[in-house]
Amino acid sequence: MHTRRFVAFLLGVWLGGMLFVAYTTSANSSTTKSILENAPEGPRRLIELSGLERSATLLTYNTAELNRTLLESWEWFQLAIGLAVVCTLPFAMRLKWLYLLAAVIMFVIAIAQRSLLTPQMIGLGRMLDMAGGTVWTQDELWKERRNLHTLQQLYFAGDIVKGMIGLGLTGALLIFRRKTSLKRRATERSSDKIDTVDDANYSHVDR
Repeated sequence: MHTRRFVAFLLGVWLGGMLFVAYTTSANSSTTKSILENAPEGPRRLIELSGLERSATLLTYNTAELNRTLLESWEWFQLAIGLAVVCTLPFAMRLKWLYLLAAVIMFVIAIAQRSLLTPQMIGLGRMLDMAGGTVWTQDELWKERRNLHTLQQLYFAGDIVKGMIGLGLTGALLIFRRKTSLKRRATERSSDKIDTVDDANYSHVDR
């Protein structure tokens, strides 16, 4: 029972972390956009002195770097959670290999994101953040932005798959726990009935 609770807790942290990172990165980007468009008087003067284009480039780059750092840190933490889930789930679900396979798929997706998608997204993102000072043509910029968008969509799809599998595993753990609890209660009731019969006083019948 304690193992099931532990695995359910890990899955909850995993799913909650995914939502938190998605919300935080989106909020950071929205805040930067809001500063550029509706900055108070003081920051607005600094933006005008530096030039709107330069300020926008610098603020956007800073926000992107914060999001990249957050994403990379979360991915390493995610891999640790995934490894713990894969190692403990067989004991929680009594070696039901279908559930273990689902956890392995989540873990493999996390590995692919960390090792394949994220490095490419970071490299392209940094290159495009400073593309204003390059000699790239508009067609080249459009092509690289499309590649970055494709990578981001693949990453998002991986998160969707992980989320669906994680919710399914959490539900299976809760159902399995409920069934086990009901079965244990039924066993205890049967044992109580047997004890009642064994302890009954039938001395008058024996006489």
